[in-house]
Amino acid sequence: MTDIVFPIGRFIGGSLKDLHARTEQDGKTPVLGTDGKPMMACNFGIAIPKTQADWRNEVWGKVMFEIAKAAEPILHQSPSFAYKIVNGDDTLPNKNGKVPSQQEGYAGHWVLWFSQGWLPKLCSADGSVELQPGSIVPGQYVQVLGDISSNGAKPPKTPGLYLNPKAVALAADGPRITTNDIDTTKVGFGGALPAGAQPLKPAEAAFAAPAVPVTPNAAFMAPPAPPAVPAGPVMTAKANGASYQQMIEAGWNDALLKQHGMIA
Repeated sequence: MTDIVFPIGRFIGGSLKDLHARTEQDGKTPVLGTDGKPMMACNFGIAIPKTQADWRNEVWGKVMFEIAKAAEPILHQSPSFAYKIVNGDDTLPNKNGKVPSQQEGYAGHWVLWFSQGWLPKLCSADGSVELQPGSIVPGQYVQVLGDISSNGAKPPKTPGLYLNPKAVALAADGPRITTNDIDTTKVGFGGALPAGAQPLKPAEAAFAAPAVPVTPNAAFMAPPAPPAVPAGPVMTAKANGASYQQMIEAGWNDALLKQHGMIA
């Protein structure tokens, strides 16, 4: 296994907050663990700007190629060897029918796909502040510390490399990329409950729309005094409307905010 700190790239797909069920190479059959339950994985892609016509000539690409060559002296030359790298300028459809060059953020980049059975550590640009899952979303720019090794597979299975993400650093902001998020307010949930349905418990009901309108007691209508607004630095346009408190809660500190020009 070899660690590589990849260049800064754009987070263009997958998730850094959710695990999904692993599938076999057909993309459909779930991979089951020894307990008979589906195995879960974190899977995401990073688009790294091209500096060479062949990824094997990139600084990080040379290291990956040598790892594959040492592990599989013959198989590493096969066109089917799974390096987990997509040419973002490719105009041919992949097995899912998508053309890489037509996908947002792909053109002009090498797109690397990382995967492992747990979420990687998330941190600030310099690694000094640990961030919470969900702090980094598609469209932002990140830097990945990857653990690279051969998967040891032999035909008929596909030999290739494991690209395990040990840590992901948030380097800069960028236009958001919509993946498979759904606006649940527009779905049209609701309707008559079937026979046997039980009322929600109080803790659950607090998050559901009340079934019967409630007339408030006038004695409680006076609004409470607003809380004092904590003093804080003035945010700049680079914060994209986020407040100082929101950025602090997301794991940023004054030094990082100043470094990225988000506070005056």
